[in-house]
Amino acid sequence: MPRTTRQTPARDLVITGAVIQAEAHPDGSWTITPATGRPVRIAPPHPERTRAADAAPAVEEDTGGCGCLPASPSPLSAAQAMALQQARAICDALGKLGIAAARRTAVIDDARRTVVRYAAAHGLYALHIPPQGAQFAVYRDGRRNGALGARRVPAVSDDHLAALYLAYLRDRGELD
Repeated sequence: MPRTTRQTPARDLVITGAVIQAEAHPDGSWTITPATGRPVRIAPPHPERTRAADAAPAVEEDTGGCGCLPASPSPLSAAQAMALQQARAICDALGKLGIAAARRTAVIDDARRTVVRYAAAHGLYALHIPPQGAQFAVYRDGRRNGALGARRVPAVSDDHLAALYLAYLRDRGELD
């Protein structure tokens, strides 16, 4: 059953434990009704926070679970989980080859593609983990920049792919 709540920044109000209801008032105060015990009224410590609480829009929430958090994004498919595992292995192999952890990461981007990112001085490189049998493409700042000389097949090791990616970056003068 949907209910109406108010959104506030986390620094303004932190509640732990089972809560039945949290109600915001126009003066910036809150009434918290815990699962056990009496309701508690919390007054704002600063006038600036009162304005922030009043400006927060009312939102409809779906209380599918316990109602504490919004629903998480859809879980990974088996293919995405395997691709992410391979991306992490390539990222670790890059670390063994001397690439600093601050410059490399394995992520799933906004388009739900699994990539190994390298933050170079001249842009962001992304090695896309393709479906089985396809070639590994490299993108720079969101545009296709080239490809590695390997396909995603079981015979190609993650260490080999990391070495190819490192050679690709070296050929473009992106390594320190």
